[in-house]
Amino acid sequence: PGMLHTQFTVADLDDDRVDPLVRDAYRWLDRLAGDEITADDPTLWDDWARIAAGVETMGPTLAATDQAETARRRAERGPRQAYQWLRRKMRGG
Repeated sequence: PGMLHTQFTVADLDDDRVDPLVRDAYRWLDRLAGDEITADDPTLWDDWARIAAGVETMGPTLAATDQAETARRRAERGPRQAYQWLRRKMRGG
């Protein structure tokens, strides 16, 4: 009661805003969850290796995004917290 649930379908992924790796991974997982394929399907694992390699390539960008988001959240907490964070950074911490 009172909870919101969001449901997506595979068709929702046909949008240019969805990263192709996300789209492909979701489609495989949806097929696996729906018993359309089994976990030992070699085609799944061949394509999953491609997806994993693509995500690995994005690692530095994702890490930089995480760092920027962390800094933004800290700055939003207020001037005192931002000052303390900057002070620690200046001391090498």
